[in-house]
Amino acid sequence: MAEIFKKAVVVGMGRLGGSIAMALKKYGLARELGAVDTDEVTLKKVFHLGITDFQTADLKDALPGADLVVLAVPVSQVKELFAPLAEGAAEGCLIMDTFPVKGPVVEAAGSLGSARVSFVGAHPVVETSLGGFENAIPGLFRDAVCVLVPFPGASKEAVEEARALWEALGCELLVMDAQMHDRVFSLLNELPVMVLQTLFRTTEMVKGHLKDPDPLFGHGLKDLPRVPDATRQAVLDTLWAGRETNREILGLFRLKLRELSEALETGDPARLSELLFGG
Repeated sequence: MAEIFKKAVVVGMGRLGGSIAMALKKYGLARELGAVDTDEVTLKKVFHLGITDFQTADLKDALPGADLVVLAVPVSQVKELFAPLAEGAAEGCLIMDTFPVKGPVVEAAGSLGSARVSFVGAHPVVETSLGGFENAIPGLFRDAVCVLVPFPGASKEAVEEARALWEALGCELLVMDAQMHDRVFSLLNELPVMVLQTLFRTTEMVKGHLKDPDPLFGHGLKDLPRVPDATRQAVLDTLWAGRETNREILGLFRLKLRELSEALETGDPARLSELLFGG
């Protein structure tokens, strides 16, 4: 593939960031490639595998001359990245995040305070429950959907570069603004997590009355996915970062629950069927 960037820097060498770095290397998309991570063990792994041209724990050291910076750290760390970016990002640099929530990133990106860089958000919709650099693979994004979110002030050229990057990684692209992105993913991702985890917690009430209630649970409930312990903090960080949108979506869900309750209260089986199954 053709080179797109002269110097690319990936910040955060977990599964997502590591996979991006591996893909940039494999497809020759950057002339020079750097990795930033605060974990020395991870940086040593990156070095020994020869994935990047340089590794550092300090973002400031990596920024000079970079025309692409990809942020792949946990969403809870987003704000602390923008001070060094505002100070050291090169003119014309394309900055991309990979966070599952965009509203707080748009707000933080305002601290860059100039038109010398362009910020285009990206949300590759891939499996990230297997965290850590050891689970990074260059083909992670092949045939995946990636949502691009151009931030205010992003140049047309930067958006095209972002599109070219993610298409080169194998993604099918969608473009949304930050508000639409957060509402869609709150409804499709965060709401199911909140509802299911609350459902599991609620059903635990029966354990106070029965010695072994497990055989009584329906197969459907048993098969529903639970949040793995390894990703619990990441899930909480995402829910908290998008809390305003999540409150809004929970409000809509409460309205639906109220309609169900009213159908049961008024003895209206037809309405109950309509609410549950449509038509």
